[in-house]
Amino acid sequence: MRRHPCHGTEASHEVGTADLNVFRKVIELPAKPARFIVHVTGDARYQLWVNGREICRGPQASDPQEWRYESTELLAYRGRNTWVKRRLGRAQARGTWTQAVFQVDDSPRYQAYGRWEHFGNVSTWLSSTTWRPLPRREFSVRKDYDVLVGTNRHTITPTGWVQEEENLKVVLDEDGRPLTRQPVVAQEIGLNRYERLAHFDDSAGRHYRERTEPFWQEVQAAWDEIIATRDRFTLRAAPDQGQLFTPLLEYAEKLYDGAALEPVTARTLARETVGSYLAGSRGQ
Repeated sequence: MRRHPCHGTEASHEVGTADLNVFRKVIELPAKPARFIVHVTGDARYQLWVNGREICRGPQASDPQEWRYESTELLAYRGRNTWVKRRLGRAQARGTWTQAVFQVDDSPRYQAYGRWEHFGNVSTWLSSTTWRPLPRREFSVRKDYDVLVGTNRHTITPTGWVQEEENLKVVLDEDGRPLTRQPVVAQEIGLNRYERLAHFDDSAGRHYRERTEPFWQEVQAAWDEIIATRDRFTLRAAPDQGQLFTPLLEYAEKLYDGAALEPVTARTLARETVGSYLAGSRGQ
């Protein structure tokens, strides 16, 4: 698989009432490949066109989330691809909701707890300050910081919700602590809008889920076992940077294309692949 980040010409224009960003990239291949995988990262809806023909549109699969009420245990990211369990007292956890965010391969990303506040017609949830790995939009273009430190706020709207982020881009020392002097290289403020789409054709997504869900349940079970049996673990690379998830996505793609699920094969592949993520594993 070849990677061609789209850092080419960007042209912005307005169509109707929607603001659109158009990115173009010329890719020359010596021959037509039998199969070509394209990874698209976007914060909202998108369309992918190749040689004047629409190939697909999204949103596609995104980082899955779980929300847990009054959880006394969460995974805290500590930088350098390391997660540790953090335990809250019952009084500290009382009335809180924990947001657990995972990668598309069900590997952990970050978890944060906070409380919902309701004032009149406004309902909003504000997270605790949380360390997070570099997002996909960042690690491919910059290497000057190690971790995001910030908060999330989710506010309910009549048609969905709005997510606000306030992040610091922080450099860590050799011991995994913020630098003593000038640890922050930048501050980032983000705004994401989520709306329920009416009359959107999600048949492709539903078909993918029907074909692959039993396999992804095996992947989830493999991660659940690691998290349940370890208070601390380190991955040998960030999954999306090291392409650790490639065997999982390739097997899921075969199921989507019509291959029959073999339970023993699926379970073995899930456990061996997820196990190979860990630093010190045979896959390193």
